[in-house]
Amino acid sequence: MTPVGHKAVTVPSILKTKIVRLLNANFLSLNWMPMLLYSSIFFFLASIILLKTSKNSTGLRIFVFLAGLLAIGLTALEIVSYRLTGIGFNQAVVYHLEYGLDGAGFKEFVGLIVKGSIALVTSVGIWAWLIWTKKTLFGGSNKYNFVRSVSVILLTLLTIATHPTLHSIIHVLNPEETDSPIVDFYQTPSITQSPLNPPNIVWIYGESLERTYMNEDVFPGLMPNLKKLEQESLSFTDIAQVGSVGFTIGGIVASQCGVPLITSGGHGNSMGSMPTFLPGAVCIGDLLRRNAYQLAFFGGADPNFAGKGKFLKTHGFQEVYGKEQLIPQLKDRSYVSDWGLYDDSLFELAAARHKELVQSKKPYGLFVLTLDTHHPYGHIPKACEAIKWGDGKNPMYNAVACSDKLIADFVKEASERDPNTLFVIASDHLAMWNYAYDQLAPLERRNLLMFYQPGKVKPSTNSRQGTTYESGVTALDLMGFQTNGIGIGRSLVRKDSTMRETLKDPEKTLAGWSSEFRKLWRVPNNPTDLLIDPRRKLVSFSGFQFPMPIIIDIAPQEKSPKLLFGDVHLSLSDAFLNLSQETRSIWLDSCDKVRSVAKHENNGDPNKYCLWDDKVREIFQIDQTMDYALSKTY
Repeated sequence: MTPVGHKAVTVPSILKTKIVRLLNANFLSLNWMPMLLYSSIFFFLASIILLKTSKNSTGLRIFVFLAGLLAIGLTALEIVSYRLTGIGFNQAVVYHLEYGLDGAGFKEFVGLIVKGSIALVTSVGIWAWLIWTKKTLFGGSNKYNFVRSVSVILLTLLTIATHPTLHSIIHVLNPEETDSPIVDFYQTPSITQSPLNPPNIVWIYGESLERTYMNEDVFPGLMPNLKKLEQESLSFTDIAQVGSVGFTIGGIVASQCGVPLITSGGHGNSMGSMPTFLPGAVCIGDLLRRNAYQLAFFGGADPNFAGKGKFLKTHGFQEVYGKEQLIPQLKDRSYVSDWGLYDDSLFELAAARHKELVQSKKPYGLFVLTLDTHHPYGHIPKACEAIKWGDGKNPMYNAVACSDKLIADFVKEASERDPNTLFVIASDHLAMWNYAYDQLAPLERRNLLMFYQPGKVKPSTNSRQGTTYESGVTALDLMGFQTNGIGIGRSLVRKDSTMRETLKDPEKTLAGWSSEFRKLWRVPNNPTDLLIDPRRKLVSFSGFQFPMPIIIDIAPQEKSPKLLFGDVHLSLSDAFLNLSQETRSIWLDSCDKVRSVAKHENNGDPNKYCLWDDKVREIFQIDQTMDYALSKTY
């Protein structure tokens, strides 16, 4: 159901907004996509007309029907991706598909799922009717039938070959290499000089709260409180979104580590189950922890979603609070949205923890991620029920206005409580598709980045060409910590050139560096032996520890194994049966499962771990810590 006061958003309106974005994009943002889109539509219509004016064989109809299903699937993927990302199929989609969607607020997307399913089934039904109905246009003809059939095949292939989504997938999964070597730009983060009395830091990530909402010509009076706070802050007005940062965990990683978030490279479903998150990266959390900071994170959603909690714990945060930890602290535990805590509750709990951190007299960092401006229409907490923007009919604008007040109030109160604190107010990323998108999409959109510390940070606006990667290193610089840079990020208060100021096409260059960024996951090399600890349910090899159950699939031509972990989405029993015969697979699981699948025996102990090695085709029960050498013949 469309919320009151909103026009229904249809597929044509989505495509219209999409095309506007494409026409205004640079090359890597795929400004050649409209031509592909029109070409694909032309080839599609031409193939149908030619097919329906001829008398064709069943085989040709089957071919066209299957190709059409592929085209429908690609189109559906693009529309869903666009509704979720505001861009279309990109690295964010790949990341969430590989990492998983546990913890997401699916209830908000029930309408989209239902409408999408109906549209998909309807499209397939119409397509089937169109292909298999015997009625032909103009009576049909057998003249030049062979030429017509070949033409239909070629036009159908061209329909798929020119489909924009196919090109997006190819571009995302196989980016072009770049001539600019990453070693000339990437800086391994380290602090070269520390202040004698370093300030504390409070960092507020406003969910999708981009700077564009401060455009008074388009959104007059929408964010008055942060506009006022900006007059007392160092504000950067040209923070662009470049690379794989257009989603929350991507924006957090970029701001704290100075690198884009690239998936680990298809090593099974390993990303969600690996014990650490980007262990090869050095982030501001790591650097602050080394300087004895107590680091705490507060977010209203599930910290397990997209790996936020694992990332933070890997990189220096001692405390990570999400909805599971915070809901029990609420006076009314039912006062939550589909995603988690409302922001008024979140800030109340964060303020309580802030008081404790201040009283500890130890250096600290408090990071808060808001939630209520999440797409598609935001959430309105009780504290903001009276806050309306314009006619008040658009809940997305009301949510933005609410967030503006809650953030500004929190910053002012916390600043008075502890003046020796640098406050960072930043958007985690640009807004994805939401009920304000028709107004946002045509604008020059930029992220929010403000630094506030009265008496220490001189208020001004700065229009340097920056990106999210500059956020963390700039914050450290303002705190008095000197570095040469963090990853590809450079301090915006120094003369060092930023990526946008240096590189001709930073988007394309970052894509070309994907293989280098992927190394930050430190996927282990193929093992020579395994150390198996059944008591702790861990297996260790190549310097890494992994939880059991697990399948380690080793391909001789690959440097790293594929790791498969059992979870609600993947049965290792099914995965085992579908493994290639050309690889060596080692399965560690409960003995009942291993014996049942590998040997068709029903005498396995469900409380014991067993190992199956398909090279030696034997099952080993593991009663105590075991060192299993893969080179040994058992």
